[in-house]
Amino acid sequence: MKLILRLALTLAFIVQVGACTPTSSPSRSGAHPVTEPEPNTPTSIPKAQALPENVPPMPDETPTATTPCGAKECAKGTECVEYYGIAGKAGGTLYSCEVRCKSNAQCPTSAPTCKTIADGPGQVCR
Repeated sequence: MKLILRLALTLAFIVQVGACTPTSSPSRSGAHPVTEPEPNTPTSIPKAQALPENVPPMPDETPTATTPCGAKECAKGTECVEYYGIAGKAGGTLYSCEVRCKSNAQCPTSAPTCKTIADGPGQVCR
């Protein structure tokens, strides 16, 4: 009896597996055909165009005081902070005008939170 049961289960398994196996190649109806790009057609994304020369700088970069800081000047009440970014010395020296702090009480109302900027200027008001 066990032998007959084992044969029946094996046969049922084979029939189910056979039902899942395709007998012919799958239909590609509704699929998008694969085509090769035409010769002399650009296949890469075009590079961004440069901004016109008359575009004003961002407000944070507008020189408003006399403290030199890299290629810009820092506003009154800020200091020039030199640091290395995530690339270390290989990335070159970076500059930013910051208000250094140890707590929120030292920060102005325009940048009320003392934050630590990792791989950046350190503890500054933002």
